[in-house]
Amino acid sequence: MRLKLESPLALSASPSGNINRTLDFLPGSALRGALASSFLDNNDLSQPKAKELFQRLFLKEEIIFENFYIDGSLPVPKTARACKGYGGFACTGNRRRKENHGVKDYLLPLYAYGKSENSGVLSDECYICRLPMERFSGYYGYNSRDGYFFQTPVPRREITRTGIHPATQTALPGVLFTVEVINEESVFDGSIKVLDHTLDEELKKYIKSNVYSILAWEKQGVWAGPGSSKRIFQAAYGRCLPWKRGLVV
Repeated sequence: MRLKLESPLALSASPSGNINRTLDFLPGSALRGALASSFLDNNDLSQPKAKELFQRLFLKEEIIFENFYIDGSLPVPKTARACKGYGGFACTGNRRRKENHGVKDYLLPLYAYGKSENSGVLSDECYICRLPMERFSGYYGYNSRDGYFFQTPVPRREITRTGIHPATQTALPGVLFTVEVINEESVFDGSIKVLDHTLDEELKKYIKSNVYSILAWEKQGVWAGPGSSKRIFQAAYGRCLPWKRGLVV
């Protein structure tokens, strides 16, 4: 499935000073929670059929909501490292980027080092310039036609607003807050796995008939939950991308 943001999206990660940072991916639990909240707002659970459908869709684990990542990419493995001075994927098709020295997955070297009871040699230097290697994070894609990897950025920005008094709905003097958001028009790909195929049509019908927002930005601050008049996604199919263990790419 492909999700297209129609409004800025903030999924709270951890505060950094006065800025509330957002996650850079869409957790499957957030999507499930948004769909469940929308279902509760539009259905009467005192009706047996509605109650049974709600339980099957969201409570009985008959449907698995996986994480959604930017533009069909995948997270770079936590064991990936790159040159401290010239980090980044080195190849673009048959051409090599001179400014980048490549990315290497250290999973197998670390495993071998651990099995040798730390008596072996674990090289932690760039094979080109001999600078130290450091953690390389983010998201990556793969161009299958030309055979190269590339890094996929998540477009974000910061929005600053004044605090609002809950009773008078007027600005609070001296109260400012900043929220980091993922930009509208960003596209995320992921999967929803239906273990019981009798729910296929019910789920498709429900998703297509609901207009909701996981998190919408309003004039008075950040508002979380369904009810926005903006549509947040369009349905499509994503794809899986390979990660070649142990290669410098």
